[in-house]
Amino acid sequence: MKQERLSDILLASFFARLIVWCIAAAAFLPGLLRDPAHAIAYYHDEHNILLHEEAARKTIADFHQLPSWNPYFCGGMPGLANPPDTSLSPDFVLRLIFGTQPGRKLAALLMVLLGMEGTFRLARRHQASVIGAAMGGVAFACSGHFNYLAGLGWLFMFAYQLIPWVALSFEEGLRDIRWRVGGGLFIAWMVLSGGTYVTLYAGIVLLCLLVIETVRAVLRSDGPDSVPWHRPAVTLATMGVVSFGVTAVRVLPMLQIVRKFPRILEQHDSDSPFVVLARLAVGHGERASAPGRASSTWAASSCCSRSSVCSSATGAPAGSSRSRSSSSRSRAERSTRRPRGSSCTSCRSTRSCACPCGSPSSRVSSSRSQARVASR
Repeated sequence: MKQERLSDILLASFFARLIVWCIAAAAFLPGLLRDPAHAIAYYHDEHNILLHEEAARKTIADFHQLPSWNPYFCGGMPGLANPPDTSLSPDFVLRLIFGTQPGRKLAALLMVLLGMEGTFRLARRHQASVIGAAMGGVAFACSGHFNYLAGLGWLFMFAYQLIPWVALSFEEGLRDIRWRVGGGLFIAWMVLSGGTYVTLYAGIVLLCLLVIETVRAVLRSDGPDSVPWHRPAVTLATMGVVSFGVTAVRVLPMLQIVRKFPRILEQHDSDSPFVVLARLAVGHGERASAPGRASSTWAASSCCSRSSVCSSATGAPAGSSRSRSSSSRSRAERSTRRPRGSSCTSCRSTRSCACPCGSPSSRVSSSRSQARVASR
């Protein structure tokens, strides 16, 4: 008989795990939970999102109406149809009860707790030990990337914490229809919380699981307990129908707005597979910081990968960003002085940097940059 460890006994209780999750979340989100809003986010998107959520809260709490239109911002703009809108999300109730700013903090805390518990349950389903599943939950939900997203004001990206629940619902839904309905509700939560990117990544996860489970069903990998070959597709379809039925009131007007007013981007935030492989082949020592260069490898690589941003800011054709990046890099190494009043258009540094943004051809003053943004 296998002897249970003390951690297995303690963490088997949900309330004991909840205490552990709260301790981990408090250590992970100290600024988000305690500091005022202006001391948390450093990106202008926070102002936009905060005003939009406050308008939705006033519409619901004071006027008892659906926030289909935001009359307080930019002379009026769509409410429910706005892609990052969160007014119908379940966690928006926290904004209604405690106010917009405190509610946003509590919503972030709720998402982190859900991420830890969902990862724990998913890991346990795949035969992970109790302590290993708990460590996995903390590692995923307390990833530093979520802190970075909070600094941008992108709390709608915390819906990534629901992906473990979506994956778990799909796997359990192969044999239990209640989990299929639950999985559809989790996807609906993502959509209603403004998770346009999150929903797409959740779809990629579900497609991978669909392929894996269909192959397992065809090969009868679970023996007598194997499900019919069509069950994974039925499970995914059921989750999709449930999620669309719940979110149609938001998805349909949002699709209409996006179709009528598409967001046109001059630059492409992507790299070819060969560029990715080339970056992986470069040793860490070759990218290490050097005197007069960016001290962060990540900062240098991210600025170089976003050279198209600098190209679009200076009015250069987007297709020439690759050739310009190499020549700009050599010019930046020869001259790192930047005119007064100008800054790097990618990393926003007023000091010298080693990325193409620091080159003379890519330096733009703040007034010129603002003029180009306004003209768009």
